[in-house]
Amino acid sequence: MFCFMNKLPLYARRIPEFKKRVVRMKWNVKTMPKWWPGVKDKWVVVSEGDSWFDFPLKSLTEYFGLALKKLIGLQGFSIDDKTNVIDHLATDKKLDLQLLRIERSGDVSSELAAAEPDQRGGVKEKDYPSATLTMVLKEREIAKHMDLILLSAGGNDMVNHAQKHSIQDYNGQWSTSCDPEALKNEAQKITDNFVAALKIRDQYAPQACVITHSYCNAIHTSRGTPVVFDLTAVKRLVDFLVPFFGIRWLEPVMKTMGINIKGEYTLDHEAHLHQVFDKHHWPKNEGETVHPERAAFIQLMLETLQAAMLQIPNKYHAQTGKVLTRFEFIDIFHECQAPEYWTDYIHLNTKGYSKVAKHFRARMQDAMAGRYTQYNAPDPIQAAS
Repeated sequence: MFCFMNKLPLYARRIPEFKKRVVRMKWNVKTMPKWWPGVKDKWVVVSEGDSWFDFPLKSLTEYFGLALKKLIGLQGFSIDDKTNVIDHLATDKKLDLQLLRIERSGDVSSELAAAEPDQRGGVKEKDYPSATLTMVLKEREIAKHMDLILLSAGGNDMVNHAQKHSIQDYNGQWSTSCDPEALKNEAQKITDNFVAALKIRDQYAPQACVITHSYCNAIHTSRGTPVVFDLTAVKRLVDFLVPFFGIRWLEPVMKTMGINIKGEYTLDHEAHLHQVFDKHHWPKNEGETVHPERAAFIQLMLETLQAAMLQIPNKYHAQTGKVLTRFEFIDIFHECQAPEYWTDYIHLNTKGYSKVAKHFRARMQDAMAGRYTQYNAPDPIQAAS
């Protein structure tokens, strides 16, 4: 898609469009003089992940969101709003990317290794299935030029699993009111999917560098939904825009996030994770402050995933017999440790994602400068001691 009013660099959402852009760019670089307008060898990048790359529903609402923003002031859903990591990277003046975005809010880690869209987890995945990394890299004209693969996944897996299998009835102490082994087992499944994605990289685009990240320790707010709007005054306009754009499916999706685009004022203050805590009689939150017992469990959940992610190089070696190279893990666990960086109980706000994007930019620049570093996870035996 082309940028609106030149506010965004070029990026694509669909494989055929991206393939044409890559081929055209490489042909121009090879055959045209360097001084010719528009001739530049940009980094070829694909991003795949969950809502940290797509929040909120950016893969499905970009132009509709832009219309709502310009006409009625609705913020957050348009192509020129920077509400996730990739938005910040795509608009970073220090980067020049030929970018394909295949992330989808709600996706789980199995999507990283799926041959075809697995149609589970992602928002509207059944009706509008997103592409997969395998589908992208099977395109030879893309794979041979691929420079960077940006991955983000695991948060949805851990939260969903914690809700169903780890959080138990509160018995007076958080550490005995949960199942930590269930969290460990789920974290191992997540890292299996990351290793599978690395093997896909090895098969189709071995020269590409894979960059992924940890999640920040998210303990600061119990607020569940990030957006609150009263659209009553513009009901007629919204009623016109929805059928005009032909996306009535957007109504129930946005309502789950606290917006009824039919004009009614709705808001869900409860985060789903905290609803599960309530169900199991954990100590109540006060206002938006997370109770220390709940915060301790959330930290354990994220630390468990962090520990498993650190072992990806070891797991890769065990499965392939090769040392993992061209892989970068960005540890941001202790970043954004203040409420000012958070939108809700699992997502950062623009200020927070900007901090995370700066870490990505530095790693991307290092990789493209040829400074690939072998990531050495701590020895598990020494770490345990």
